[in-house]
Amino acid sequence: MRGFRGLVPFGRRDLFDFDWDEFFTFPAIGTFFPIESRGIRVDVRDQGSELLVEAELPGFEKDEIEITLRDNYLTIQAERKEEVNEEKEGFIRKERSYGKLQRTVTLPYEIDPERVEAKYQAGILKIKLPKVESEKSGRRINITD
Repeated sequence: MRGFRGLVPFGRRDLFDFDWDEFFTFPAIGTFFPIESRGIRVDVRDQGSELLVEAELPGFEKDEIEITLRDNYLTIQAERKEEVNEEKEGFIRKERSYGKLQRTVTLPYEIDPERVEAKYQAGILKIKLPKVESEKSGRRINITD
């Protein structure tokens, strides 16, 4: 292992002890992979007749978020473009920022797309996904020859 020590990130010898958060915030690597590239944190709760999805999207405006429901896949996308120009007493700063996040969640139930509701407040997106109601009376199955 002695010959490979310089190749192991941050001098660690055990790759199972690797800290991916540290990897993406390490200055040399963080410039290529911004922290936002790690995706959107999502909680999915089964609440009986519906699923509740809560996604963390701090710093985004409502119109920068897009939600798509296709088959049993819920996709959340958020995109931000920002340009800052600042001039003060000989100091000039111009920064551009671009970030796009996306997360797709596989849903375990069929969802009624006509009754889906979404609210965004204080950086948290809440999506209520009502399950398709099954026939309560059942269905008769005919036996054929």
